[in-house]
Amino acid sequence: DLLFVEQEYTRALTYYQRVLDTTPNHFAALLQAGLCAQRTGNAGAATSYFESAGDLRSDSWIPPYNLACLKAVGGDAEAALALLNEALDKAAADSALLQALQSDPDLAPLRDREDFKGLVLRAQNLPTS
Repeated sequence: DLLFVEQEYTRALTYYQRVLDTTPNHFAALLQAGLCAQRTGNAGAATSYFESAGDLRSDSWIPPYNLACLKAVGGDAEAALALLNEALDKAAADSALLQALQSDPDLAPLRDREDFKGLVLRAQNLPTS
């Protein structure tokens, strides 16, 4: 994780992959490996890691959110919005999603769209526990 924090994504991915070699169902390692792959420009590998994380924890909003970021950066706004709606369906009272929607640079291509603004409004109105 220190390598990830230091933005040494290629080296960090090597260590996350070592974890996944011995513990393939390690949710956090799958997410971190996906982020490393994304940040090193390997969208295909990132997609695979995020999809595996989503298969492992279908109740979590994080895998569809990360996939939405990949789609947004890749220019597929419709797929990104569908994945963000899926993430919202799973988020319940998690304010981290609202913060991410408002600040994540990966979502910049969507911010001027009315459907994205509606999605942010929906996130603002999620029930809290």
